[in-house]
Amino acid sequence: MRPLFKFILLFFLPFFALQSCEDFDDVATPEELKVNDFIWKGLNLYYLWQADVPNLSDSRFQYQKDLNSFLYSYSNPSDLFQNLLNKPVSKFPKSDAIDRFSFITSDYSLLEGFFLELQKTMGFHIALSIKTKTKMLLLALLNMFYLIQMLQTKTLNVAIFFML
Repeated sequence: MRPLFKFILLFFLPFFALQSCEDFDDVATPEELKVNDFIWKGLNLYYLWQADVPNLSDSRFQYQKDLNSFLYSYSNPSDLFQNLLNKPVSKFPKSDAIDRFSFITSDYSLLEGFFLELQKTMGFHIALSIKTKTKMLLLALLNMFYLIQMLQTKTLNVAIFFML
């Protein structure tokens, strides 16, 4: 009976010991800090220079209430965002700035427009065909296009003839 008691004690002891631990994610964030909390957690998780920013360190805040008190010091989410960046252009000369790419906007349509501007491209398509069977005439149609914003295309067709 004694080994069974030891087994039960050793089996259930870890469950009782870990029961009182506080989970960082289960503490509710106050409504007025939802945006700031989202910004901090997003930068903490995905930011390239997270290791270089002390306020984004994984060990900086042990509990959610510590993070909340830090976030309460910023009334404007843009100020929080700029202060969490690693040497942004807004605070350093262009030659000393490290993060030249991060920005924040509250207007989602402006953000979508920014991404549409990145989709400009240029390309071409070639179609080859033989026109007649008696003479070897090779027709190459070069279709050049330029894709602009809102997926409108401008095309230029050029025909090139090869006599073989």
